[in-house]
Amino acid sequence: MNGIPDTALLVGQLRKQIADLESPEEPNFLKSDETVIRFLKSRDWDLGATERMLRKTIAWRTQFRPFALECDHCRTYPGSHTLRQIGFDQANRPVIYATFYSAYPSQRNPAVEALTHLIYVFENAVRSMQPGVSQWVFVLDCAGMSAINCSPRLGYECAQVLSNHYPERLGLAICIRPGPMFKVAWQAIKPFLPIQTANKVCIVNSKSQLQAMLEQHFPKSIVEWLTKEYNLNRAEPKLSRYRPFWLHRPDTDGSHDPRGDKPYVDSWVIKRHSSGHLPHPNMIDYLSGKLRSTANLMELKEHVDVLEDDEMVEVDEATAKKLLASLPSQYQIPVDAKTVVID
Repeated sequence: MNGIPDTALLVGQLRKQIADLESPEEPNFLKSDETVIRFLKSRDWDLGATERMLRKTIAWRTQFRPFALECDHCRTYPGSHTLRQIGFDQANRPVIYATFYSAYPSQRNPAVEALTHLIYVFENAVRSMQPGVSQWVFVLDCAGMSAINCSPRLGYECAQVLSNHYPERLGLAICIRPGPMFKVAWQAIKPFLPIQTANKVCIVNSKSQLQAMLEQHFPKSIVEWLTKEYNLNRAEPKLSRYRPFWLHRPDTDGSHDPRGDKPYVDSWVIKRHSSGHLPHPNMIDYLSGKLRSTANLMELKEHVDVLEDDEMVEVDEATAKKLLASLPSQYQIPVDAKTVVID
């Protein structure tokens, strides 16, 4: 659409076109003008394209019920998913963080497991949004990423879910110190993303660049938290690099809580917030007494040691490309993959 859209007019017209559309379990989903505007904006204010997108999303939410989703894999294999909300940025947007370094390995279907967990985190991030906030910020520390946990297909499928059912939710994505494996995977995924989505991804290649980026977007408590995580992810592990992030084990100065910054932990983790927001499943289980971290460390000790040795190996970009090409088909982007387009 050329020029400035008449938002109120378009919202009114779209509501007439979807008057028959119902979402019994989420009656407020379609009542929100913010929701309708996000979908319109993602389809360049095209009424027909937006209507089709909304109908597909309502059908998906009715069938899949993401609002009621739980990550059973997290409860069976604690620590296998590090993705979690850890606070809010300067604009009060939820900050979602993940790292490969401290995650326990998983040998089941990684795409299904990871997508389930991703949607769980998305839905709960939305519940934590204050009025006027509609986006989140994603921070990925690439420490520990290797061919073992590199899946272009997973990245592609996550991008599809984000683009198709959570339009205009991503405000910013910060990728910290990506190695060759990430860079090659990113180049494989990038062509399938809308330009406006790809442009929100910031690659940070140095610690000095990281510091400036963090101070630009985050309050002091989050800057300090992410800086501490960055250092821990690159420190020589004393026993095992796999840290149980669901409990507070004070470090030498007693200040770092891996669950998130203090305002988030106090108001959203320790206390059950009235919004219905839920933190990482392992945090919930630990606080309720269902999870004991030491048992899980012992169960995975042998497997962890094998992976640690392998992931210490650095690879150049040419080698990374060969490794990606040799990945099993379930890790490759589908041959019939399509770019997300404004239809």
